[in-house]
Amino acid sequence: MKEIKRFVAILSLLENAQGIVGKTFIHKGIYILQEGLKEDLGYRYKLHFYGPFSQELASDIDVLHYMGLINVQYDMDASGYRIEITEKGRKFLKKYKQKYYVDERKIAKVLSLIDREFTRKMELLGTVLYFAKLTNDETEIKNLVNMCKPHFSDSEIEEALKRLREEGMI
Repeated sequence: MKEIKRFVAILSLLENAQGIVGKTFIHKGIYILQEGLKEDLGYRYKLHFYGPFSQELASDIDVLHYMGLINVQYDMDASGYRIEITEKGRKFLKKYKQKYYVDERKIAKVLSLIDREFTRKMELLGTVLYFAKLTNDETEIKNLVNMCKPHFSDSEIEEALKRLREEGMI
């Protein structure tokens, strides 16, 4: 029942975010949870426009929406999705979070890494972590991030590397 654990992870992230977030937030948050904090969820990722992306996770978001556990709406003004956990989602989480345990401290650590700049910080941290999984060379990581994400400065990339290292993710 790995799917239920995945659902618990997504719902926990949404509940603890305490507000409306987007798909990028969920993709990067779950990526950091799985790859940086070693929470075994089994998602496969590839590099995408806003950093690491999982088609399986995208499908799970759709399933959670169809089940009524999350509310997903496209926001024309923000050019993105607005996603929040529903009351039915909170009940599901309460029912299954003991059996399909996802460490709440890890969820809190993901949220503490990103502060208030959810999407931008998640994109940066997810991308840096993605390349750090491919190489240990800090200069190479910075070059790879600069190549595919030129809108991030060297100092932002260095800060992301520092934060991920402090948290023991790289």
